[in-house]
Amino acid sequence: MALPSSLMSPEPAPDNRDNASTSPNKPNSPKPGETSTKTSPGKPIKSPRRKMVEGGKPPTPPPAPPPQMLLANRIAHYDELVLSSPSSSMRCMLRFAMLWTRFNPFSCTMDGMKRFASYRGRAVAFVDSCLRGLGQVVFLDNPVMGLFVVAAAFVNNVHLATMGLLGVMSSTLIGIFLGVDHGIVRGGILGYNGYLTGTAVALFQPGWGHDEWNFPLFMPVVFVAAMSTIVTLALAHVFSRIADKPVAPFTLPFHIVTWVWLLGAQNYVRFPNSLDAPALEVPTTIADRSGSVTFDWDMLPESIIVGLGQVFFFDRLASGIIVLIGMTVCSPVAAVMATFGSTLGCLTAICLGAPAAQVTKGLWGYNPALSTEAIGGVFFELGSTSGFLAGLAGVATTLVHGAVVAALAPVGMPAITFPAAITSVLFALAGGSMPSVEVIPLQHVTTPEQHILRERDMFDGAWKFIDDLHYQDDMTHHGWRGYGEDLTVHSGITVTSVFAVHPV
Repeated sequence: MALPSSLMSPEPAPDNRDNASTSPNKPNSPKPGETSTKTSPGKPIKSPRRKMVEGGKPPTPPPAPPPQMLLANRIAHYDELVLSSPSSSMRCMLRFAMLWTRFNPFSCTMDGMKRFASYRGRAVAFVDSCLRGLGQVVFLDNPVMGLFVVAAAFVNNVHLATMGLLGVMSSTLIGIFLGVDHGIVRGGILGYNGYLTGTAVALFQPGWGHDEWNFPLFMPVVFVAAMSTIVTLALAHVFSRIADKPVAPFTLPFHIVTWVWLLGAQNYVRFPNSLDAPALEVPTTIADRSGSVTFDWDMLPESIIVGLGQVFFFDRLASGIIVLIGMTVCSPVAAVMATFGSTLGCLTAICLGAPAAQVTKGLWGYNPALSTEAIGGVFFELGSTSGFLAGLAGVATTLVHGAVVAALAPVGMPAITFPAAITSVLFALAGGSMPSVEVIPLQHVTTPEQHILRERDMFDGAWKFIDDLHYQDDMTHHGWRGYGEDLTVHSGITVTSVFAVHPV
């Protein structure tokens, strides 16, 4: 019995896909010997690696190009990108940034190391997070910078170094325990305030010499450093609401919790409460100020370098040199801007007649170094306008430093890095109203070199592609990567690769 026509399987239509492109009846068909490049609208072009042959087997991939050809292609692409830059200064910066970030394995944020540490387990990832927190004191999310800081800290003072490491571990652990965003913890955002808090509590604790061990002080160091994480999260939430673009809280959490502890410690019976605490005071009388402004200009280079070390409470020249070397390895632009800020602070203080002894100790250089680096390349894209703002911020920070030190001297409190923090926050808030300044979104803040490359729309895709050469076996097996293929990078943004290597 025959089945109804409605239940019969329709006869399969002949497959004319191979002949469609060569049909002579189509006006837009390519000529013999040419291949059609037209695709249906909305359909992505499939990569050659996904094409199948008869039998369901992929085609044999062509041999991968040699590493020398890959390197030559990258350098050629660098040259093309550099020549398209608008100014000679930008061309120089762009060329230097590309070469430095490509051929220096310890530059920028070392995302490969971050992935490696995560794969090795929680303990290794925790150490990596703490090291990045140490580097974040100077806005560098880099574990190598953290190692330089550890070395400089122990060269400076073993006791203060121990307290600082205890603080960074405490602030990072409380963030992990509270379930703070994984990217924030792994980027060291919670660690730098903890390190500064632990070191400052040990250094400025009333009645305790910082060259002696005081084991009861371990408890407040751990607790106060942990509280800096709470204040960091609170201020970050507030700053994200008061501006169109979120602004970082900088070191304001460190100041709040440190001042609270130091002021209250004068009333705690179980802790020393004498007034012989080391403090960053300025002379308050005319007699103290007279004759103290004569500065030995031969000491200016040392004052500048010691000022860089004072960011971490280092008062020895050797520690400052180690910090400068670490910054140069991880981000030369950041090192130059921080050195420029310390120089501005010292020169401004000398011109204003600040005590020469304090200038020599670097106490007028560390705050301008932080604010100049923050505005000149870290939170603003480096350029002529942002460079001018960075210098202006350095001078303004020096003036704010003098005012804050004088205001806190009667209560015996140190100014620490509050002048740099408040000045940087004000400049960052004002940057949203300046059309000539490119403000870097907080989620994209890395290093000045990476910001320069990202501005040319090439960093994310190109460097993700280069990472594939190192961490994946894709090139080994297939030997190509198609133009326009979507890549997901560490910042969470899907971009399009801007160059690719094709087999020859």
